[in-house]
Amino acid sequence: MKYDIIAFSDVHLGIHVKKEQEYCKWGAFLKIMHLWKEDITDAAAFCEFVKALSEEPPKNLVILGDLLEFWRKTNHEVLCRNHKVLKALFSLNCKIYYVVGNHDYLIYELAQKYKKNFQKGGDIEFCKDIRLMSGREYIFFTHGYDLDVQINYEMMGIEMYESFAAVQCRATNSLGGLVSTLWNGKTWLTLNFHKLWRKISIVCGISDKNHKDEDDMIKNITISGLAHLFCGAQPGDLLVFGHTHRPFIDHDHVVANTGSWCEDIESLCKERVQGITHTGSLCEDIDPKDNNEVKYNNRTYVTINNGIMELKTFVKGKPL
Repeated sequence: MKYDIIAFSDVHLGIHVKKEQEYCKWGAFLKIMHLWKEDITDAAAFCEFVKALSEEPPKNLVILGDLLEFWRKTNHEVLCRNHKVLKALFSLNCKIYYVVGNHDYLIYELAQKYKKNFQKGGDIEFCKDIRLMSGREYIFFTHGYDLDVQINYEMMGIEMYESFAAVQCRATNSLGGLVSTLWNGKTWLTLNFHKLWRKISIVCGISDKNHKDEDDMIKNITISGLAHLFCGAQPGDLLVFGHTHRPFIDHDHVVANTGSWCEDIESLCKERVQGITHTGSLCEDIDPKDNNEVKYNNRTYVTINNGIMELKTFVKGKPL
C-alpha cells in the first residue's frame, strides 16, 4: 500500500551499545536517582525500516525530530557513524519533511542559514512543524518539545529552550553529557520536590492523588483538543508528535505519538542478566531468527491514508 504519509521520530542515531556497557558497570545508582536517562538506539531495526521504506515509499515522509543525537555525541561522529543509513533515508523516492527536534535542532539553524538552497517544492524541507492534508483531513506535525516547554517549563519559554537546544547540539561528548546530567539532576530535584509537596497536599486534601507525571500532562493536553493553543495547529487538525518516547493513539484516532526507536538501558541489562534475547537491541547475543516473534514498545511509527491515522510497530519482513 502506498500511504499518503508515514511519520516517525526519536531515532537518536549516535547512541550505541557502549552506553549499555557503561550502564551495566556503574549506572544503576544514577538511574535510581533519575540522573541517568540514556537509551540506546535500535539502529539495526531502523536500517531495516529504511530499507522497507525504499521498497514501499509513501507519498510523504515526515521525520518528526531527534533523528540524530547531537546532544551527547559530536556532530561529526554521529554523521560518520551513520552515513550509510542517512544516505539511504534521504535518497527515498518521496517528499521528505524534516521536522527538527530538540536533540537535532542544529539542523534547523543550518537550514535557515542556507535556506536559499532549500526552497519549498524540493525533495526535502526542513521546518519546526508542518501541516499536511490527507483525504479531507489536515494533520499537524510537531516534534513535541514545544508542548513540553509550554506545559512543564512555563517560566523558561520556547525561545530560551531552543537556544539551550542549539548550544547542546554544539557541545562535545563530555560537555554535552555533563550538561544533560545537570539538566536531569535539575529535573530530579524538581520531581522529588513535587513528589514531597504532592504527598503533603494529598494528606491535606488539596491535591488529587492521581496526579500525572510530565509526559502524561503532555498527553492529557493533546487528547483534550486544546493542544493547538500551544503548538500552532488549527482547531480540528489531527495531531502527530513525538518527544516523549511513549507511543499512543487516542480512541478517535485524532492524536498520535510516534514513540521512538530507542531501548531503555535498564531494561536491556535486566534482560541480559535474566538470559533473555531481545532482537534489535544491539546486544551481542541476538538471534536474528527471533526477529518476528518478539513484541516491542519501540520501533513505532504512524501511517496516514485518506485522513485515517494508524499507529504501527515495525517488524522485519512484514509490510509497513
